[in-house]
Amino acid sequence: MIDKIIKELKGLKGVSAYKILNTKTSSKELFLIKDKADMLRGKDVEDILVTVYSDNEKNRGSSTVKLKKSMDNDEIAKILKDAVYAAKFVKNPYYPLAKKSDKEYENFNSSLKDMNETDALLRIKDIIYKDYGLDASINSSEIFINKKNKRIVNSEGVDVSFDQYEGIIEVITESGVGKEPVEIYTLNSFADIDEEYLEELIGRRLFEAAERGKASPTKKSDKINVILTGEDIRTFFTFYTGQASARAHYEKTALYKKGDNLFKGSKGDKLNLSLKAFMENSIYSAPFDNDGVYLEDVKLYKDGKLKNLHGSLRFTHYLDEETTGIIKNVEVQSGETTIEEMKKKPYLEILAFSDMFVDELTGDFGGEIRLARYFDGKDTFTVTGGSFSDNILEVQKKFLFSKETQLIPSFKGPKAILLKNVKVLGE
Repeated sequence: MIDKIIKELKGLKGVSAYKILNTKTSSKELFLIKDKADMLRGKDVEDILVTVYSDNEKNRGSSTVKLKKSMDNDEIAKILKDAVYAAKFVKNPYYPLAKKSDKEYENFNSSLKDMNETDALLRIKDIIYKDYGLDASINSSEIFINKKNKRIVNSEGVDVSFDQYEGIIEVITESGVGKEPVEIYTLNSFADIDEEYLEELIGRRLFEAAERGKASPTKKSDKINVILTGEDIRTFFTFYTGQASARAHYEKTALYKKGDNLFKGSKGDKLNLSLKAFMENSIYSAPFDNDGVYLEDVKLYKDGKLKNLHGSLRFTHYLDEETTGIIKNVEVQSGETTIEEMKKKPYLEILAFSDMFVDELTGDFGGEIRLARYFDGKDTFTVTGGSFSDNILEVQKKFLFSKETQLIPSFKGPKAILLKNVKVLGE
């Protein structure tokens, strides 16, 4: 099919360059009511995305179309011809395509690689339906296993292929303990069957359901220490990766420029953040991005200073920066403060947001509190409801990273972050 597409592209007028992304996905899905299988189904899908480039003077236009294996030559020719026509109306400044790399690369090593998809589904089912000893249960769940093979071909000689693995768990946990029944929906992805990670994930979800019905309303506080934990920390750091984005700098939406120290005058921990091409259990681990750019680790921040930008070939080229490609795995250096030390004074520990938001342009962040622990200096209570919002550029002046670390899909770094004197809205 790829050869057929290339032959058609070479015969079309107005084609300056091309890129083909061919993704073959073998998928199995298990649907469960309580712990009983309701449906097991599988499918094999092949997606072919073709990007056609048309150059005019100093401009480069592009148009991306989707093709199917079932299409005949006439159908392919028509769609590609329409793509070339559409590309001529796009007037982006010129940028090159990825060049062929001579560097050797390996596939991501996952336990899913040689495991039958059905066996993998049943293994995950056994883990998540263990007795966790909590007053909550799983109402229903959906488990997905996707094995992907990506092949990227372009007119500059790139022709690479690699595998990716993706597990997805959608789960509804419920509890009848407390004032009223509670149901909580969550979705998580992973790239490896890590029993410890999955047990911690499901245990946390069941705990949220069990405690939410019994929790007291969050009380209003003008100044209290807030401790962020778990997966919300990954979201928190999107501000910093956003500020280091080549696209943000090209479009002049970034607040800082390369070389700036974002933590000048800070009395808290300084930021050391890197992007990692490969990270254990991450669905984003890959040797190349979708443009065919070879991926290598890059350090974005050192001791609070913005050292490097990151981004696609197009925007790094516009800024005359080294092309990093699109890398989504983040590693942050931990601090020296233990979580026990963070909890010596009254605090609100956020166990889960209903939805945490971070504005990558301004640094505003916050969310509605699904469940938290509140320590008033003497006693600890679980609370729910209320919200808080602040600005990262303000809280970073004093924030502290925990000494304890966590490894969750696409993030490695501190297990907790202490934000000092935050305003919380509640009763």
